[in-house]
Amino acid sequence: MRARTRRGISDAIVVVVLVAVGIVAGSFIWSQLNAVQSGYGGAKLAVDVRPVYPASGLMLDIEIKNVGSKGVVIRDILVDNTSIVNTLGWNGTALDPGASLSKVIDATGLGLQPGKHAIIIVYEENGVIKQEAFDFTV
Repeated sequence: MRARTRRGISDAIVVVVLVAVGIVAGSFIWSQLNAVQSGYGGAKLAVDVRPVYPASGLMLDIEIKNVGSKGVVIRDILVDNTSIVNTLGWNGTALDPGASLSKVIDATGLGLQPGKHAIIIVYEENGVIKQEAFDFTV
């Protein structure tokens, strides 16, 4: 009788291929989860509010920058729940990725006391209304 020879792929090669496929699949899933958590692929705003003290009153130097990868449309801007979007003149303003808006406004009428305050940016991204809040100090 003839000795039976085994044909096909060896067990060692099968194990190596399966391990490689597992590593590639795991890396892909991990990178996708990290992208979702970091906001990759969407809008992300950066806001800088600096108080300016002229001879009398209070001015705010407001800068908004889109540091994300999608454009947005500004819908409202609130300082301590008071809308200032019309004062800024930015209602309906499109803000493309990498673009920024900057303006100095008279904030005397807002009644801001020394301390911490909040600015909320309400914007539209792909037809969905979103908002981001930031703190600043006067």
